[in-house]
Amino acid sequence: MERCEMSAARIIALRRRGTYNMRVILSVILAYDLLFGEAIATLTRLPQPGDTTLYIIRIFFSGEGLVFKRSQNNYTASYELGVDVRGGKRSVFTDYRRFSLSSEGPFPPDDTLLIHDIHITLPDGDYAFKVRAVDLNSRKVLLEKDLKAKALGKGLRIGDPLSVETDSEGLSVAGLGERDTMLFLLAAHTEAPESLLVRWNLVWESERVDLLSDSLMWVLSGLEDTLLIRVPSHNLSAGQFLLKLEVARRGKPICRREVRFWRAGINLLSPREFRGVISVLEFIYPGKASALKNAPPKDREKAWEEFWKEVDPTPETEFNEAREAFNARYPTARENYRRFDGAIADMGKIYVKYGPPDEIERHPFELSTMPYEIWYYYDLGRVFYFVDRTGFGEYELVPPGFYGQFGF
Repeated sequence: MERCEMSAARIIALRRRGTYNMRVILSVILAYDLLFGEAIATLTRLPQPGDTTLYIIRIFFSGEGLVFKRSQNNYTASYELGVDVRGGKRSVFTDYRRFSLSSEGPFPPDDTLLIHDIHITLPDGDYAFKVRAVDLNSRKVLLEKDLKAKALGKGLRIGDPLSVETDSEGLSVAGLGERDTMLFLLAAHTEAPESLLVRWNLVWESERVDLLSDSLMWVLSGLEDTLLIRVPSHNLSAGQFLLKLEVARRGKPICRREVRFWRAGINLLSPREFRGVISVLEFIYPGKASALKNAPPKDREKAWEEFWKEVDPTPETEFNEAREAFNARYPTARENYRRFDGAIADMGKIYVKYGPPDEIERHPFELSTMPYEIWYYYDLGRVFYFVDRTGFGEYELVPPGFYGQFGF
């Protein structure tokens, strides 16, 4: 008997707090296509009791692909997700559902990533899945993907590695790994207790290099068993990776599984995010970011390294103060100082260039002037005025010669 659960969207703004000491700005486990606005779908098999299998279809797509229409108090996007499953020439399951997303403007909230999980339990077998996502306001097809799954077989049935994250309640299915450690869950269903050896190795496919490898014993109870594989990820750069697993019984391989993932660097940023980075760099270093700005995605990583070499204030040392300051401040600017269209606001650019101000003087409800803020940098002898011309919280930097126009 088939059973299906389709989750509501988990909305994740692609933001990260804290200091980034890696050579890439972002380190997010996402697919390459997704970062350029394309939707993707993945399929994972997990063995269940009674010769059944749980098929987890995970759908990722960016909110930028949705069309928002004006409603009473905000803007709303509507979309439909569906899946058709066939076993041979016979249709065994079909389900279509509609969802909506609200926003304050005609665009998604920040860089919204929507994640839907579709859980379908079927008798173990060979199946073909057709996954489809459609924006209902524009009728644009966001995703149309064919996925295939083979039967796990009889006796010892081992599923596919599933990326998970830990929380206060234990394990929960998730699409994003931890910052320093990636976690993969391997599930098995067997008829008798036994011990197996699990070997894994991590391949950096972008560079065709074997990075890490390890092995561990898996003691099965004879019922439903899971194994948590921890893969160190704090030193991984940007690119495409493949985690390969081999399960052996008494030295003889009996099962091989693999999972592919991506880490996003400057070369994989979406056009919108890349423009945000460039706008800040051009503000801090006028005329020096043109080569990086014009580099094609495949050459951005090299151009990124060359840029920081050029602006390094102490090239004779290994420590690049300019780069470290940018990596530490940019996530905060992206988190707190963005315009409604997603671009980094003037406050964010000042923050990245000079760091947090020593004092902020806020005037949100002045009768004689527009709302404004004053940022003081006492050690630098600098003062910056920002004014909210529209009244919607978008503060613009006021040049010194124009203070009088705003009553400063």
